[in-house]
Amino acid sequence: MNNWLNYALCASFIWAVAGLSYLLFKTLSYPKQRFYSLAKGEPKKGILYALGPGLLPWTKEASFSYLSVYLLGASYHLSIFTGFLLLILTLTGIKPGAFGRNLIAGLLGIGALSGLGLLIRRMVKTEVRWLSSIDDFTANLLVDAFIVSGLLSLFYPSFNTSFLVISILLFVYIPLGKIRHCWFFFITRVFFGRFFGHRGVFPRSYYEILEKQKLM
Repeated sequence: MNNWLNYALCASFIWAVAGLSYLLFKTLSYPKQRFYSLAKGEPKKGILYALGPGLLPWTKEASFSYLSVYLLGASYHLSIFTGFLLLILTLTGIKPGAFGRNLIAGLLGIGALSGLGLLIRRMVKTEVRWLSSIDDFTANLLVDAFIVSGLLSLFYPSFNTSFLVISILLFVYIPLGKIRHCWFFFITRVFFGRFFGHRGVFPRSYYEILEKQKLM
């Protein structure tokens, strides 16, 4: 049965990559943005800033204002990448040592709690619930199931099948729902950094950021 699951997992992964590639091609098919103003900075520096320091919470007003949500989201996404690492280890038959297993388990455990916290917030906080769609809840629950099943499979091999099945569902859903932001997040940051780098807004100095956040 695991052989069939492995084939299905590979097929679902190819589906996800193909779907995301199509969406990227469709996005890039639109006319390229032209700059009509004289450059006040360097787009490349803006891109590097947007993909690096610009991701830190104190460089973004919304993230700084809701630091707890930012930290929940950061730990949640870190655990997702950890889950994909565990999936690779599972498929290749590589078993991590005691330290590696405990480290992976710790990251997945924190991620599971973070995902639950974000889900409860979406359900309880009125303004967030009104802005949420079925896709938001489906994505949250599916990723939570992926993380939890991966965590359980570390200590109970009988959960390996569940982990693989949920991974298949996750890959199938990625290009169809909001989880595709994992692909477009970096692309939009490139466009974002390019534009504000050209305008000389990025990169921002550390002291400028502190003054903006009224920490000086």
